[in-house]
Amino acid sequence: MSAGWRFAVLPVSFDKAKTEIQRLISTEHPDIVIMLGLAGDATKYRLESQAVNLAAARIPDNDGNQPLDVPVIADDQANQVRLGTWPVPKLLTSLSRKSHDIEHSDNAGRYVCNATYYAALQQTAAINAGIREYRPQVGFLHIPPSRPLKETSDLVIDIVELLTAEISGKG
Repeated sequence: MSAGWRFAVLPVSFDKAKTEIQRLISTEHPDIVIMLGLAGDATKYRLESQAVNLAAARIPDNDGNQPLDVPVIADDQANQVRLGTWPVPKLLTSLSRKSHDIEHSDNAGRYVCNATYYAALQQTAAINAGIREYRPQVGFLHIPPSRPLKETSDLVIDIVELLTAEISGKG
């Protein structure tokens, strides 16, 4: 692991995951944010292109919270959409050429994955309001439950390489 990389495992908790991702982004100012989450109904990997300011949990999170039609960020407009900053079409093309079984999605759900993604995008936008040159690559990858760990780790490595090339102007 390089000294420039920071990894964190976030809890399946609306409040704790949101707080932790915002803290990490505020303190670390990362160039790339890769969030991963399990999509129980997925058969392919899904690159999520947006998050919605709405939590609507069909089951409680690990803290027992089950928000129903509640904004993720109270100060933002309910149902506001924030677009991820990954170049999703370019990533899909490159990753498909590398034989990854991947598709685009514009629906990150309304559970902790979407809430964390929305909070990350909101936090980078808030920082960007004060630091105009701060434009991190922020995105979310949903993982199907049946995929082997090696396959998933190879995919994440390819995403890192592609985003690093994008940032350096070689993508």
